Order: sequence, then structure tokens, then C-alpha cells
Amino acid sequence: MFHRFSLLTCGLLLTALPAWASVIAPDPSLPSTVGAYYTAPGVTVTYHVGASIFDLTNIVHQPLFNPPVQESYSGNNAIELFETVLYAMLSVDGGPAVPVTLTGPATVTIIDRVGHTTGIFATEMTDLQLHSADNSVLVRESPTQSSNGETSVTDNGNGQYRIESFFDVFTELSLDNGQTWVAAESDERVTLMPEPASLAALATGSLLLLRRKR
Repeated sequence: MFHRFSLLTCGLLLTALPAWASVIAPDPSLPSTVGAYYTAPGVTVTYHVGASIFDLTNIVHQPLFNPPVQESYSGNNAIELFETVLYAMLSVDGGPAVPVTLTGPATVTIIDRVGHTTGIFATEMTDLQLHSADNSVLVRESPTQSSNGETSVTDNGNGQYRIESFFDVFTELSLDNGQTWVAAESDERVTLMPEPASLAALATGSLLLLRRKR
């Protein structure tokens, strides 16, 4: 119930406030310890599995930090390996959508970033292996298509950093424990956003300002 409310709240706020696609974090490390990656309202990721159509909507993909992020380098490129959780709504053949939760590791390469420096960086999600608790639903990053993105890290001063980030992710779905995989019809863009409580506070403040101006 909480996840349904959070996803709905975030979707409504994203519709009204598309310019707020950034977070304020206490440090410049990546992935950001603040916020999560959301698909835009109305975006559907579709998979054709046999004669059935599986649709994922309201996707929220969040990095986890226990265990800690494993950071390594390949030349001047930072490689980040970390656990994640994905929340979404799943419907089959246009039927009622039900919440699903998938967990698993992701690997992201940050081009030309050594150390926790600021700047604008090209990125690529090079691996993603998600599964439901019973392994009935598996989702992975496509092994044949590049899931590219971009991340901007800006020092706002006073120990605060503005982080803007997105990925265009190509995924594949398996319903037979990884024996066969079906590619999504298209990639999905996920954008780093504050979590719903933060967005709600921003929205409330913005509405109050608008009322005062009238």
C-alpha cells in the first residue's frame, strides 16, 4: 500500500514539476545516497512473452548502500557495483496492475571520473540482474544494447551537492528462471528525483509562494 501511494504521489508531482529532476546530497559520491530513479508518468515498458503482453509502469529504481558500493577503476573510468531495489506495477494482457518488487546488483561506469570530482559525466549501466523473491520474474540489462546516460555533479557550497542523472535502459524479461529472455519494445528513461516526501515538501512550498503572489 505504501509503495502504491508513493508511486502515485511521485507521478502526480513529476507531472507538475518536471524541472526538479535533481537531488541535493551531502557528498558527491555516486550513486547518490539521496533519491531514486523514476520513469516519467504514463511510461510503459512492454514485453511480448508468447501470446501475452506484460507491462511495467510506475518504475522506481533505488540504489542500496548495505553492503557498501564497490568502486574500482578502469583507466580514468570509475566502475560502481551496488545492490538495488526496483518497485513497479505489473499488468498482464491489460489486466489489473499489481505491485512487484525486484532486487539485485547493478554495475555503472562513469566516464572520465577519478575520485569524487564534480562535473558532467557520460555514464553507462553495463549490468543489471534483478529478480523477484521467488525468482518467478527476472529483469536484466540488455547484453546487446548500450544503456547510456549522463550525470552532473555541482558543488553548491556548505557541504551540499546538486546531482542530476538519467539513464536510458534497455531491459529484458524472463519468466522461466533465465532460460529464455524477451527484450522490451523500447528502452526506458529513468531520472534521479527526490523521494516523494521531499517532492511533497517542495510542492507545498511552491504552492504557498504562488498563493502569496496572488
